[in-house]
Amino acid sequence: MLSEDERASLGSLREWGAISLHSGGATVRLTADGRIKIRNTAEYRGCRLLSDAELAARQAIHRAGFEKRFPELAHVPFEFAWSGVEGITRNGTNFFGEQGRNVYFAGGYNGSGVTRGSAFGSAIADYASGVTTQTVSDCLASAPAAWIPPRPLLDVGAFFKVRSRFRGVGLDR
Repeated sequence: MLSEDERASLGSLREWGAISLHSGGATVRLTADGRIKIRNTAEYRGCRLLSDAELAARQAIHRAGFEKRFPELAHVPFEFAWSGVEGITRNGTNFFGEQGRNVYFAGGYNGSGVTRGSAFGSAIADYASGVTTQTVSDCLASAPAAWIPPRPLLDVGAFFKVRSRFRGVGLDR
């Protein structure tokens, strides 16, 4: 957590968030409890998690991006760094509904993470329980995720699609 002096160096707002106009650019957030959260990398891994060495390399990228944005905070250590898997769909929509008898699904949040995931998670629980809410209706009304090709075509297409997202990202990384 940042000290009061460190927080003051960032301005008067107690919490804020910034999202890049570039789809591959960084997202940065100052939380109410004085933490800075940053995301500035994404890549297609074909269901393979990062090795320790690969994770360390991504952490170095995060550190460099942090220090470029906040040189006055270069002395602040990272408390946590992580890597995860993101579910994305070809047309940027979500999965929501009943797959089979008593099998329900919600997913494919396309980088919108906690907010959309929480809403869809709550809605799928309601839907599976037979409860109708406005959120359930909205989720059911959203366009379905488009078909994706099987592997290895999926792997090739996804690799290049994600890579192209970062084309042109310069200082925003």
